Amino acid sequence: MRSAFEFRTMYNPFELMSLIKSPTAAFNWFDNASSFINLVNPFAYTGNKTPFTIIDRGVYKGMPVILRNIIKVTPFKSMFEAQDPKSKRNYLQNQLMNF
Repeated sequence: MRSAFEFRTMYNPFELMSLIKSPTAAFNWFDNASSFINLVNPFAYTGNKTPFTIIDRGVYKGMPVILRNIIKVTPFKSMFEAQDPKSKRNYLQNQLMNF
């Protein structure tokens, strides 16, 4: 029933990429699995960024990139990012201003 409702509703054209990435909640596990596999992908770390590059700003300041990526694929991501609401709010405001 949920799928039928979602397919019959009108979508915002700006949300097309997120719709393609995860058409329903049932496919959310695929995104998590691909993020976990991408942790060990050596091509994900390009340019000056290595897995052990130290992050210099934001919530993850002072941590290596690989540790940030590990935290982002766990359920603890929300609890960790809630420690710095100002940077999250600034990020969302910048996203809204880009339209």
